[in-house]
Amino acid sequence: MHSTSDLYTTIQSTARSFVDGTNPEPSGTNKPSIKHSPRTDDCLTSFGPSFLVSKRPPLQGTINNDEFLAHMGMMAPMLETWRIEVQRILVDEHKKEASVLAIYYMIPKGEGNAESRTVHHEISWWLKTTDDGKLVERAIEYVDGAAAARIQELVGEYKKSQGTA
Repeated sequence: MHSTSDLYTTIQSTARSFVDGTNPEPSGTNKPSIKHSPRTDDCLTSFGPSFLVSKRPPLQGTINNDEFLAHMGMMAPMLETWRIEVQRILVDEHKKEASVLAIYYMIPKGEGNAESRTVHHEISWWLKTTDDGKLVERAIEYVDGAAAARIQELVGEYKKSQGTA
């Protein structure tokens, strides 16, 4: 029987905390926060897949922690709330990396019940940790293009109803 190493467990815990750290603060609002996310001070984030990113300028390039928080802050005012559930974490302890599959349950502001506006946005994260596995130093967020399009559609409808489109 194979036992899990301390490094494996640390990377797995760091990956979960990293993704959980993108939940709104406090829970149930639309205020983004990464203050509980185990990131290095110079953690860099980029987005994928490359074709989707090539069509969406806000997702292009590599951003630091402050820019990532600003990125989250661009969308937050258009959402009632969101929450994230980690589905699966795969760890490569030799490379000190983790892959995380998560579902973002995003509820854009708008008419009708929240359930009809909830978008299940499947996100995959690739995370590179520090040698001790305790902090993330590099992240790539792979976005569900169809879910992103649906969110954009709902946000557009909301803006139009508010006369801000």
